[in-house]
Amino acid sequence: MMKNRKTTKKEYISNFEKDKKGMYRYTGKMYAAPENWQKKKIQLMGLLGIGLILQIIAGCSRSGAMKNTFYVILPYGGCIGMSLYCLYHLYELYAEGDAFKDYIYERHALVMGRDLMILYIFCMVTAVGAMLYGIRQAENILPEIPLMLTEIAAAFCTAFAIRTVKTFQWFQKS
Repeated sequence: MMKNRKTTKKEYISNFEKDKKGMYRYTGKMYAAPENWQKKKIQLMGLLGIGLILQIIAGCSRSGAMKNTFYVILPYGGCIGMSLYCLYHLYELYAEGDAFKDYIYERHALVMGRDLMILYIFCMVTAVGAMLYGIRQAENILPEIPLMLTEIAAAFCTAFAIRTVKTFQWFQKS
């Protein structure tokens, strides 16, 4: 376990001070946004949004693998959940503006690359599962093709998002 990791409310509250008006002001460490943050967060939001839409389209396909095949349904559920979670990370960073508090940085900026990688793996496992289902049902592979293609396209969107996140350089302000 990391010793620097904050786990109690007291440690978070110690980073806030009351000013003369009685309002709380953050006094802890701050991190600056990477260069071209405005452009990159719009790019990330677009990539993750398109990926989520592609996954929803994949779920609406008439694939037999989506009916009762656990090795396709479980990773597909993981895809939807991780897509929403990655969008949540981006929303939290977007709401902070150009400077991030220490606890926001730790919870969202540091783990976004890892969570995008998990999303990528879920997308590829879903596509491979649909392919295996189609091979197993050799006479009727055509209904599985839309599911495979949309999941692979969602994986490509995720790969571009991973590449974008890897270029981020966060700087500690104070």
